[in-house]
Amino acid sequence: FFEIILSNYLSGYGIFGYINKNGCYICTSLAHNKDGYCKKGWYGKDTYLHRIIYEIFYGEIPANNCIRHDCDTPGCVRPEHLRIGTTADNINDKLERGRQAKGEQIATSKLNEFKVREILKNANLGIPALAETYGVSERTIRDVLSRKTWKHVQVEQNNPTFRSKFRNRKRMNSKPSIHNLTAITEKANLKNK
Repeated sequence: FFEIILSNYLSGYGIFGYINKNGCYICTSLAHNKDGYCKKGWYGKDTYLHRIIYEIFYGEIPANNCIRHDCDTPGCVRPEHLRIGTTADNINDKLERGRQAKGEQIATSKLNEFKVREILKNANLGIPALAETYGVSERTIRDVLSRKTWKHVQVEQNNPTFRSKFRNRKRMNSKPSIHNLTAITEKANLKNK
């Protein structure tokens, strides 16, 4: 019954659509952008439809706030599925619900899970050598080794952490080059036996 009232109410604003299996009201009278959102003219400017719906049903949106979807459906304009929050709230929603792209899902990533495991296993080879070997910046290698990035990649439990290997490398104060990478790899393999 509520769906009929909602549909009739929104049609007064030129918004037509349908209710999907999750109870989301999906607009079909406006085009959706590549991310699934609709825009409509509102007080002289193009505005996301879910923001317009929120304002119609709940009032003005305070500055520096965004409208979040409880249903995780960008095209949904059902008022009960919309919540006000900050950008930080919206990012936390994305992380908690597993919608954040990571690793190979990021189109510009030069690494994959196999390469990351190899980097983690061979941390003792040094950041410059690993960066040259894998064709990435030293910053990228540092972020992988410190687990700032690629945290989701699991490594063997008996593999020492980067921090202990890196501390030892600093004490030795040597920087292996790509030319002696093979010798260092063989030496590391002998130590692990």
